[in-house]
Amino acid sequence: MFKLCHISKKKAEWLLRSGFIPCEYIGKKTRCYLIKKTDVLAWLISKNRISIIIIKSE
Repeated sequence: MFKLCHISKKKAEWLLRSGFIPCEYIGKKTRCYLIKKTDVLAWLISKNRISIIIIKSE
């Protein structure tokens, strides 16, 4: 997630623990969060970090 958002690992962990990005805590030492890509993209859009171009398919 942190690579997609261009943020630090610490900031990514903070966003997950504080609830800004919905996730499921699994409890393992590594890869302990399940995160939907759509939730991450929604956060990026809400923070104006990404622009969306919608192309209609015909």
